[in-house]
Amino acid sequence: FCYNSAISACARSAQWHLSISLLDELTSAELVPTDTNYNSAISACVKGGQWGQALSLLQEMMQIRLPCTASSYSAAMGACEGASQWQSALEFLETMVAKEQLQPDTISWTAAMSTCSKATQWEASLLLLAEMQNLRLSRDEYSFNAAMSACEKSSRWDMAFSVFETMMDSKASPGLITYNTAIGSCKRSGEWERALLLWQHIAASALVPDVITYNCIIGTCQVASQWEKALHVFNLMNNQEKDGSTFTELALAFERAKERNLCHRRLWRFSLELLSQVRHLHMVPDGTLFGSLAGAVGAARGKEVAMSMLREQLSWWREMDEGMDDDNLVVAAEVDVVERRPGVVVLNKPAGLSIETLLQQAFGSTWARKVQTVSRLDYPTSGVVPVAAGPDGSLACQWLQAQFSAKLVQKEYLCLAEGPFLGEVGEVGRITKPLRTTGVDSLRTEVSDMGRFASTGYKILKRFKASNHGELKLVLAMPETGRTHQIRVHFASIQQPLLGDETYGAKLALTTPSFYKRCPRLFLHCRRRGREE
Repeated sequence: FCYNSAISACARSAQWHLSISLLDELTSAELVPTDTNYNSAISACVKGGQWGQALSLLQEMMQIRLPCTASSYSAAMGACEGASQWQSALEFLETMVAKEQLQPDTISWTAAMSTCSKATQWEASLLLLAEMQNLRLSRDEYSFNAAMSACEKSSRWDMAFSVFETMMDSKASPGLITYNTAIGSCKRSGEWERALLLWQHIAASALVPDVITYNCIIGTCQVASQWEKALHVFNLMNNQEKDGSTFTELALAFERAKERNLCHRRLWRFSLELLSQVRHLHMVPDGTLFGSLAGAVGAARGKEVAMSMLREQLSWWREMDEGMDDDNLVVAAEVDVVERRPGVVVLNKPAGLSIETLLQQAFGSTWARKVQTVSRLDYPTSGVVPVAAGPDGSLACQWLQAQFSAKLVQKEYLCLAEGPFLGEVGEVGRITKPLRTTGVDSLRTEVSDMGRFASTGYKILKRFKASNHGELKLVLAMPETGRTHQIRVHFASIQQPLLGDETYGAKLALTTPSFYKRCPRLFLHCRRRGREE
């Protein structure tokens, strides 16, 4: 009993190593460990992030034939959540009934659902929620939250809101966390009317909205390009309720309106007022926030004004971080360095390599403590990658992020497209179609009216006769926005897929003779990223 009290104390403070030592010491003292001792040690390991150790303790309990209680399995399923082993969590749930003859309680089912949620297994999570109803188990707020979270992380916002509606029809009373999760689902899909309706429900339920509530509502209006409504919600907040994310969400709403050429004259004034509020609250805007505001001003007053604002802000950031000196930053010899400038190292990324792998090769496994990237290239795309010579939050990172957020960085890509006649050599054009990205681990983008504004300029550099059905053309693509897979999706949408694009070009290649399989890689290369001369 004494040992268990000590182990429980370790569990509450996540001192997992001490709990293991006490468990070993208990055995050495010729005392017989109980299931309670092991449950406390498992909980300590879970809270300490030692998922493997927690599962090992459960196996150890089974080996010495200690009875595994519902608490044991619930703690083990919590370990499965940390290790993203959702199948193991479901197996534990089955084992409880089949071998231990235990009836899983609400906590056990919710633990399994949380594991599925983290692994974005929304179907499994919904099945567990339905099975709880079949077994007449009490489904509380946490059960519904786990199912909603799984749907939201899997970009199934419709299903997340369906779970919320089911909860409203049941006896479970949604709390503020549930409402925030539901509004977060609205943000992903841009359903601003529904988000505002939920806001009214919160007030009717005598709940007090917190900063997460407001930020989600402003973010939902931002995604839906409803910048005036976002500003209205922002103005209803007290200054004490606002944090950095609040200002960033509103700044992004201004940026989205700017992309759609909406009310430039009004937006730049609001942007300056927002910046004044940030400084009045003694907050230091980060690169994303300040860049978005400077970009809104620059859209109306010119890029020179935006750049002047950034240079002025640079002196504020210097008061916290004195330098952008990358002289001591060592890059591995096998990585191609295109150029070095104060605060920036430009790397040449090969095709078939992720940004994270490139940075690890260049700066070692602790690269995140040394450098940061603010703009990405897709795995199959090659080309220049500017890297801030400092970690997240450093002066170098803020300065680089601000320039990208202000849309002061011009991007140029070379690509080889196949399709019908697009224009003569030297002709320019623009593809403007909204894009929507879905998925979690495997992202896929499509043209959709529900998507974000996206624009890609292009210039035809060379033309090559390919077949009676079309031609190849070397194109200089100049994306004006930065959506996922933007260039590839935009060109595929006008029947001009890029060679080697197995994701967006394969379907078009099935209908007409194509050269796309003859290219051993995606023919897309970023040749330049920099401010306009």
